[in-house]
Amino acid sequence: DFLQALAKFLGEQYGQPCDPGTLMTTGGTSMGMDLCARAHSQPGDYIVCEGPTYFLAHTMFRNAGLNLLDVPICEDGMDIDALEKVCEDKGGKVKLVYTIPIHQNPTGATMSNAKRQRLVQLAKKY
Repeated sequence: DFLQALAKFLGEQYGQPCDPGTLMTTGGTSMGMDLCARAHSQPGDYIVCEGPTYFLAHTMFRNAGLNLLDVPICEDGMDIDALEKVCEDKGGKVKLVYTIPIHQNPTGATMSNAKRQRLVQLAKKY
């Protein structure tokens, strides 16, 4: 099964168990982003995007009724300090964070492993 194989691969790559029940495939990035936005937020919620970002992302999130907040992107990915400040300031209203951690569009930046770990910690906290 494809999802079983993908879970095994991801688990080996990241040194963490990966449950195939948490994975899904879509017809493309836009479809996946739209499904995630609609499943994990409601109109009026906030989404934090790194800026600059994929040019259609803002349109898709606005169409889902979300309020957009941008944080800067650094040489090694999203500015996690700025993200944490936004999460604190919005008091639980940030429901999604949109980042492209590998070969970010349009900058080409790749998020450092330290920032990835901190992003997971923030997701658990907020």
